[in-house]
Amino acid sequence: MRKGLSILLLASFLAVLVSACGGPAEPPQVSAQPKVFRFSDTYDVKSLNGQNDVDTLVHDVLLYTHSSLYRRVPSADGKAAIYIGDLADGDPECLDDGYTWRIKLRKEAKWHNGEPINADTMMYTFKMLLDPLLSNAMANFLYDREIKIKNGFEYYTQAQEGKSPVAWEDVGIKKIDDYTLEIITTQRYRAEDVKRHFTDRSLFPVYEPLYEAGMNESRTVTTYGASLDQYMGCGPYFFESWNPDANRVYVKNPDHWLADYFHFDRVEVRITPDRNARVQMWENGEIDVMGLDSSTLDTYRDDPRTRRYNGITIQHIDINSLHTKNPILRTMNFRKAMYWAMDRETIAELMGATPAPYYINTQAGAYPEKGITYRMTEEAKALIPPNNGYDPEKAREYFEAALAEIGQDSVTVELMYNDSNVGRKLIGEYLQQHLPEVFGKDKFTLNLRAVPTSSYDAMTDFRTAGPDCFEMAFSGWASSLSRVYPYAAMQYFVDSYRARPNSFISEDFDRQFAACQEEEVRLNPELMVKMTAELEALYLRDVINVPLYDTVSYTMYSERMVLPCSEYIPGFGFGTMFADIVE
Repeated sequence: MRKGLSILLLASFLAVLVSACGGPAEPPQVSAQPKVFRFSDTYDVKSLNGQNDVDTLVHDVLLYTHSSLYRRVPSADGKAAIYIGDLADGDPECLDDGYTWRIKLRKEAKWHNGEPINADTMMYTFKMLLDPLLSNAMANFLYDREIKIKNGFEYYTQAQEGKSPVAWEDVGIKKIDDYTLEIITTQRYRAEDVKRHFTDRSLFPVYEPLYEAGMNESRTVTTYGASLDQYMGCGPYFFESWNPDANRVYVKNPDHWLADYFHFDRVEVRITPDRNARVQMWENGEIDVMGLDSSTLDTYRDDPRTRRYNGITIQHIDINSLHTKNPILRTMNFRKAMYWAMDRETIAELMGATPAPYYINTQAGAYPEKGITYRMTEEAKALIPPNNGYDPEKAREYFEAALAEIGQDSVTVELMYNDSNVGRKLIGEYLQQHLPEVFGKDKFTLNLRAVPTSSYDAMTDFRTAGPDCFEMAFSGWASSLSRVYPYAAMQYFVDSYRARPNSFISEDFDRQFAACQEEEVRLNPELMVKMTAELEALYLRDVINVPLYDTVSYTMYSERMVLPCSEYIPGFGFGTMFADIVE
């Protein structure tokens, strides 16, 4: 059987090689008995352009069909996840004491159509990502996510009023030769920092001919990635098909330089918003992975196929402080009333999660060599209020002050949630009963509004949809970087983050976040913890948003899946995409 499989895979390889002579590559043929990994997403991506889409699902897709400079893979014993060169040929080389780095590129790296990937590819990619006219939403992931690149921010923001022009030649990204890049930073870093930086989907290479073909006349928008005809991959899997909001299919690329790490011959993804349909698919053996939510947790919690692990997302409620028609949303007193009105223990119990009167998650780092996370430090513990921040009397006092401030005797507020998220619906229904009991049934009414998950982000985007697009809405943002630098959990709430989800801005908070990013803080764990705690104190003082619970995830894996990591690895999981299948 193995011999037959090898012959078929060789035929597939030759088919890809022939297709590389011109035009988009045809997916290779798979064996008669391929290893097929099947799972379901609750919604679909809207674009394959990692430069301008903030949805983390885009990253999950592109990990299969694309390649980055570096990739995280399971160690040989499955006890760790290590960074290896993907498009990069080996580790970055430091030329001085941590400010200048050289990255060699693999000479065998190719697009799926067979064309070479070289330094020009990456230079074009990075220049477009920072283009001041395109104003890509993910640009900050290049100029200051893990490392700060010289003049990257200045180049990206130069089109803003009052900014000085910056030439591309002054940005700390250089081509040394056809297969060597040089990165110049504003602070000292380690090789691990550089490798982590160049793993995000926003930094994956873009295919210049299609990127340019999708550009409008004013060069402010490109349609790159809007469909398979406008996308080119270079990853360990080809796209066989993409039927938006229905399914995606990937087929293994045997010609990929890291092909030996990947065991699935085929990956089939079905878009299934309905929870009951997903459960039925699991029971029928039609999918290999199923995440549990509040409605399925009791049924499957003790199933031996269920794995439990802490997440890095704090679920919260955003209060739209820009709303023009409901004045109570613009008051600080209402923000504080909402914070103290949350019975987080009850909410967390509903979700099988951990109460969170804070925003920096339980995985956030502090002293990794000692196994101490940020939440375990005395500085972080000191910020936790009694009863996890639930104080009905204090909440009522703030609410009465908010009513007096706007000159009203009662208010009605709307809370929006995405219709496929059962947990948010459950919490919303609980708050609909609970909050009037805290604030006064004759003074407060909470209305719920369900909107399609596919349009939820757009309907909560106050920058494009207008200030009155929502009143309150559920949200949850995760920063993998917080596992190293705990303050990074707050990166989405500063004014400079273009795609920030919250409308409320605190200048004190912004200044403190900038201070946390300084080299002297980042390289001094004790000082970093202290400064992070001060940042979190400002978050709580101004109620940037209303935190609810620290996520705990439960995922079921079918018995035919052999996971490479028996224990959960933060930021990597169980190594699902590197798993094998045994029938």
